[in-house]
Amino acid sequence: MPAPRATPAPPPPPPVAEIPAPPPVVEEAPVVEEPAPDTAPVQEAPAPDPAPVEGADVLPPADAAAPPVLPAPEVVPPPVPEERPGILQRIRDRLSGVGQNEPPPAVAPPPVPPVLP
Repeated sequence: MPAPRATPAPPPPPPVAEIPAPPPVVEEAPVVEEPAPDTAPVQEAPAPDPAPVEGADVLPPADAAAPPVLPAPEVVPPPVPEERPGILQRIRDRLSGVGQNEPPPAVAPPPVPPVLP
C-alpha cells in the first residue's frame, strides 16, 4: 500500500486591511451667555396736567337732562304681491278644463328669410 500523501498546507489568509479608528469625539464647551449689564428700567416722566380747554364752561353739566327721545317712525309693511296660482292649481285647472275655451296668447310668427335667386 502506498503511503498516504500529505495534503498541502492551506494558503495563508489574505492580509486584513486595518480599519481606521473613528475620529475622536470632541466635546464642545457649553455656551455660557454673559449676563447683560445691569441697567435700571427707564421710567417715563409723568404726563403734564392737561391744559384748560377753551369753551369748557359752555358744555352742559354731566347731570344735565338727556335730550327727549323721539317716537319711532311708523313701520309700513311692504305691499303684498298679487297671488298667482301654483303649479298644482294650474294642473288641476287644466285637468278640469278651466280655460280650455280661451284662445292661445297672440305670438308673432317668426320672420321669413328672403329667398335668394
